[in-house]
Amino acid sequence: MRIAVLMGGLFFALCAGAWAQESKPAAATPVGAAVDFGPDYLLGPGDLIDIAVWKDETLTKAVIVLPDGKISFPLIGEIKAAGRTVAQLKQEIAKKISPYAPDPTISVEVRQVNSMLIYVIGRVNTPGVSR
Repeated sequence: MRIAVLMGGLFFALCAGAWAQESKPAAATPVGAAVDFGPDYLLGPGDLIDIAVWKDETLTKAVIVLPDGKISFPLIGEIKAAGRTVAQLKQEIAKKISPYAPDPTISVEVRQVNSMLIYVIGRVNTPGVSR
């Protein structure tokens, strides 16, 4: 009897979860829009970030965090980005670029999050990539 009640509860929970997914489509982030994930978001491989040095157009670039966790930026070469917050990356870039641009004002924005993708496969309503 306990097993039947447990199985019924599990079935109800699964059906309710599937119904909730169908009734609320996921909101997509527009392509090209900057995304704010808060100060604690850790960058990961695949994330697209915009880096800009104020008053220097040649030091404005969109970069992708490579699978090894590094990014490449003019004048400073490769630096580790994965596992760091945006503020930590901004500090590192400012420190390394200061010999070339005195008192730099750096802007770092997460443009697109690709490190937190979930692939849904199998017998589901809508297979594919989810964020």
